[in-house]
Amino acid sequence: MIKAKIKVALNKRGAPSVNASKDKHYVAGQEVNIVDLINGDMVDGIDVWYKLDNGSFVWSGGVEGMVSLTDLGVQLLESQKDQNEIYDPSKFWWINDFDIDKLWKIGLTGKGIKVAVLDTGLSIPHPDLIVEENRVFDATGSQHGVKDLDGHGTHCSGIIKASNNGFGVKGIAYDCEFFSAKVYDDYDGDKNIETWNKALEWAIVQKV
Repeated sequence: MIKAKIKVALNKRGAPSVNASKDKHYVAGQEVNIVDLINGDMVDGIDVWYKLDNGSFVWSGGVEGMVSLTDLGVQLLESQKDQNEIYDPSKFWWINDFDIDKLWKIGLTGKGIKVAVLDTGLSIPHPDLIVEENRVFDATGSQHGVKDLDGHGTHCSGIIKASNNGFGVKGIAYDCEFFSAKVYDDYDGDKNIETWNKALEWAIVQKV
């Protein structure tokens, strides 16, 4: 959670949209707590909205100092670290069945390798999965952007890239350069070949 200040009078919305319901507004100088970022309506060239700890949404352009996904993820990591379960390799079958710990010991951590997951998106910011915002891509045109409403893409990404931080899970290639593209529709898992083509072309440009 990141504390921020409102810089102009700003409506409190029920969704990241200028047409969403509102029940009051925030005044300049008022403090708010940001817990998530989400793409929404474009206002003055900015389509990033903040979800607050009370469940409401505010347009990021009206908040002092826009927060990046990476910054929010790092702060969530620090604030939630003590609340997460200590990393226990015995709980993850793939680490044991494939002797992943032996690969780590000889220095195979994914460093220098680029990996992309094309799936249902990515739930970021995430306390155990820090991914730079310029390395995620939504090929579906979703109003939610890359946000993973299914969970599968985030789960698979964690197996590969989860941070080596002593809690949660440890990614098999935690040192790799990681990229994520959303190719599935938010609600029905629709497989559209055009979104796959767009995501693959994007991944090729990243030299994955």
